[in-house]
Amino acid sequence: MKRFYFIATLLLFSAITFAQTDKGRFTVSGRSSIDFSYSNTRFKGGSVSSDTETGDTYNFNIAPAFGYFVFNDFAVTLQTAYAISDGNTYNQMSQFGIIPGAIYYIPTGSIVRPFAQVGGGYMNINTKVPLESGGKATHSFNGYTLAGGMGVAFFVKENIAIELSGQYATVKTSFSGDSSIKMNLDGFSGSIGFSLFF
Repeated sequence: MKRFYFIATLLLFSAITFAQTDKGRFTVSGRSSIDFSYSNTRFKGGSVSSDTETGDTYNFNIAPAFGYFVFNDFAVTLQTAYAISDGNTYNQMSQFGIIPGAIYYIPTGSIVRPFAQVGGGYMNINTKVPLESGGKATHSFNGYTLAGGMGVAFFVKENIAIELSGQYATVKTSFSGDSSIKMNLDGFSGSIGFSLFF
């Protein structure tokens, strides 16, 4: 009899968990990371041409998002992203983006569910570059970003999941003062976050 109740409880919990990604439901999530990462930044155009590896850069990222499940396990999302970078490079950088996208939770029959996500949208980047005379000059770049990644969601409660993910992103921007000057960024990142389903 105890075994029956145990199995019934597991089945009920699983059914409640899987219902969280059904069509017509919503999700709110927040992911962040603090890490040291490798990236490759390229400036091209005008009188500028450089290709700089910044392996010891400190990064902080936060990316809140809102989603709506248009099909079972498949949601369209709207994400905002903010990031700052600093370290042993000659400049400091901050990024802000608005990124529509989509996420798909793979049905596995358990409380651990892999997912895949893609997105693309607007990106603004501000850099602070030291001046020879002292102080720093701020340069603004605007353009677009494309990103994709995979992760795993651990449903710790019936409507709460902890998510571990990794993604690759590319950013293409132009200098606001001279559109012939481009800044392109490519890199991998990892993050941890949580999602609420309702």
